[in-house]
Amino acid sequence: MPPIVIRRVNPGDTAEHDEMINLTRSAFFNGFQPGADEHYLLHILQTHKDFISELYMAAFIGEKPVACVAYSESKVEHEDGSATRTCTFGPVATHPAHQRKGFARRLIFESLEAARKLGYAACVILGDCRYYGNLGFRCAESFDVTDADGYYVPAMMVWMLRTEPLNAGRFVESDVFSNVSVEQADRWDLERGAPEWEKAYDTASQREHAVMVSLRYKKRASEIQ
Repeated sequence: MPPIVIRRVNPGDTAEHDEMINLTRSAFFNGFQPGADEHYLLHILQTHKDFISELYMAAFIGEKPVACVAYSESKVEHEDGSATRTCTFGPVATHPAHQRKGFARRLIFESLEAARKLGYAACVILGDCRYYGNLGFRCAESFDVTDADGYYVPAMMVWMLRTEPLNAGRFVESDVFSNVSVEQADRWDLERGAPEWEKAYDTASQREHAVMVSLRYKKRASEIQ
């Protein structure tokens, strides 16, 4: 097998970007929901103000991409009115034919190092806490960081990119994530002539994901100082 090469993706290269779109669609289709919208997220993120082009990266075997990741600007807002600049990755995708081979893991670590060099304080994500916990991410609650509504979210994970501590606050992700749906993705796929794939409903992975993303809770009264 040729060596794995990890490099930046040129968002201005339409053919290469389209490869990442199709890879992402393949990776997520029917996984967390019937169909997928993560590839559409990648499509609109490319031109969004919060897109971090320096962290749009992919792993290649030869000339063929096998995994990709994209980042957006985010922040943790503190009670004193200040904010800490953070970054957030997603989607991160591995082609189904190459999953469970460590490609995404290596891509994540190399892109996190690139984020550190860009000066971000931390990377805050929403993902499977079992997988990302094994990579070394820590639960956001351990930093006293909640979501924008003040809830602790088990799926919210933090990777520190500096030695200074991350102060308590509320995590605010890019608004690009609020502008995505499967319905929009379906319409866009139809417009661009993407192959039509059969959707699967109520799968085990979809049920598990629904439970995971629904979990959130307020700080207990006894913990409020």
